[in-house]
Amino acid sequence: MPDAPELHHTAYRVADIEKSVTEWRRRFAAVLELPPTLVSADEVLVAFLLFDGGRIELVQPVNSRPAPSKLGRPDHTCFLCSDFDERVARTGEDGGVVARPPAPSAAFGMRRMCFILYDDIGLVELVERPLTSHDPGR
Repeated sequence: MPDAPELHHTAYRVADIEKSVTEWRRRFAAVLELPPTLVSADEVLVAFLLFDGGRIELVQPVNSRPAPSKLGRPDHTCFLCSDFDERVARTGEDGGVVARPPAPSAAFGMRRMCFILYDDIGLVELVERPLTSHDPGR
């Protein structure tokens, strides 16, 4: 049986990441874990906000505006996986399609991530689990 993945974050697409960070912090006392950071491979700025019991990622496209229908609702859910390679390898068996192949990401200390699209549950991001317990998961 595969290892249980750890829920890392739920992501939201935003039009203005700086404004969104300010509003999440003002309204809900979010703690800024990762300030807006360019992930050039995906042409997005990302920021992580911490809350008691959870984390939200804000995602702003760099070279385009997100469609209004994509704003204000979850875009994807991310899991940290110690069995990353095995999960990616069995994507088709699990009813998914690799939407973004595994690649190192600046948002996760250059650990590999990938996106998998499932017809029944939507877009899921998988990230290699940190090697040590001292790594905060970013």
